[in-house]
Amino acid sequence: DEISGGATDPRFYLLRGNLCYRRAVQSYQTSGSLDMGALSDGLLACEDAFREAMQRDSTLWDAKYNFELVSNLRKSLSGKTKEAEKMLNDLDKAPTPKPPPELAG
Repeated sequence: DEISGGATDPRFYLLRGNLCYRRAVQSYQTSGSLDMGALSDGLLACEDAFREAMQRDSTLWDAKYNFELVSNLRKSLSGKTKEAEKMLNDLDKAPTPKPPPELAG
């Protein structure tokens, strides 16, 4: 199904938050300094996008989950650096779902 509403469609903000998250983590990982402050600022923008998606459609569970994930990551960044780095590494190693056997061919 297509996103036809543009900026009025809550899925637009969900996608925006997802892209923002990927960009923030990728920038953090590729930077030589591994600046936690810059990562936190990038994640704040993601939170805003997910929050907007939830305000437009309170049944959008993906936005709720992603908002909580990013929010918890930001909280851990402000506290313990080692814990935040572990969380980032764990997220990076998330397993890729395999298709069901009937679709694998």
